[in-house]
Formats: sequence, structure tokens, C-alpha cells
Amino acid sequence: MKPSKQIYANYTPEDFEVWKLLYNRQIDFIENKVAPEFLESLDTVGFSPDGIPNFEKVKIYGAGIISSKGEAEHSLSKDSTKLEYDVEKIMNHPFRTDIIQDTYYVIDSFEQLSDSFDKIDALLFN
Repeated sequence: MKPSKQIYANYTPEDFEVWKLLYNRQIDFIENKVAPEFLESLDTVGFSPDGIPNFEKVKIYGAGIISSKGEAEHSLSKDSTKLEYDVEKIMNHPFRTDIIQDTYYVIDSFEQLSDSFDKIDALLFN
């Protein structure tokens, strides 16, 4: 049975070795295929070969954030606006891909995101 949340204390030294092996294998595979900013941003969000990411400590999620070190740093700074996660507001919020965002929506967990999928579906297709 898969646990509903990460239990970091249960990871064994072997788990960390497997993580390191897989992480390095993936980096070797993608390093010449992705923008350097993507690789730089991995460290900013806490992903490295030195340890399995602790999801209680990872503070940012999203393709735009992870693809830009500047975006990742800005999203964590006091200079950006953080709003409560609200699907309708997010879907009606103007969004540009050519600039660093000034507003971010904060979720408490991946479960909060997955629980909103039906509402997203209704807004998109009804």
C-alpha cells in the first residue's frame, strides 16, 4: 500500500544511494537537452544528488518556476505577491510567458491541487 504522504524518516541509506544513482543518470541524459537555467533551478528548489527531496521543505512547484532560476528565486522572495490557491482566480489571471511573474498562487499540498481537478475540468469544458 502506497502511503498518502512522504515519510522521510523511513528512507534508508540504500534509498539515498538509489536516488543519487537515478538523479545522476537523469542529469547525464538531459544536461545537453535542456536550458542551463533549468539545471541551475534544480538546486534552488532543493533537488540534488545529495538527498531525496523532502516534500515538506520544497517550497515551489510549477513548470515555469522550475525552468528559470530567476523565477524560482523571485517566487520565494518578499518582492512577489502570494495569493491563496483559487482555481477561478488562477484561470482568469493574465499570464505571460516572456516575463517573471509578479503573482503566485500558494497551495498547501499536492492533494489540494489534485482535489481541484474536477473544478478545473468544469471551468475548461462546461
